[in-house]
Amino acid sequence: MLETSSAVYDFLYSFTRIFGSEDDLDKILDGKREISEKIFRILDKQELNLRSCAYCGKKLNWSYKYNMCQECFRKRRYMRRPGH
Repeated sequence: MLETSSAVYDFLYSFTRIFGSEDDLDKILDGKREISEKIFRILDKQELNLRSCAYCGKKLNWSYKYNMCQECFRKRRYMRRPGH
């Protein structure tokens, strides 16, 4: 149901962007955001760990944006500083 609702909002957004008003776009974007948050909550409850850090192998959340964990990022950033 949420996927279908998301697709409908995508269509509404595209259609409204071309033919509608800016006020309507804000309402549509709020609806899309609400649906996305519900989908994320459902997926988070499923404890999906499909990704892992490219450097240490630590499991990452399914929705994690980067290919390395925060700890590896900090270590690599520290190592790149001049004098280290």
